[in-house]
Amino acid sequence: MSKAKPDVNFRIASALGSLFGFSSRARDEWLDTPNPDFDGLTPHELVANGKSEILAEWLEDRLLGHPE
Repeated sequence: MSKAKPDVNFRIASALGSLFGFSSRARDEWLDTPNPDFDGLTPHELVANGKSEILAEWLEDRLLGHPE
């Protein structure tokens, strides 16, 4: 039996919590800032464009110390 992959929204929320802690202002600012790693889109725009998995993987890579 294989272990189910956590929901992508949970993965994003968990990673954001680990990166920003209780600072909702910093988190919200980051989510609304264009990012060159996302071709100039904001993280919010990535999600709106159906690219949540890309954001989740990007965040998880940062938490693991893999910048690219």
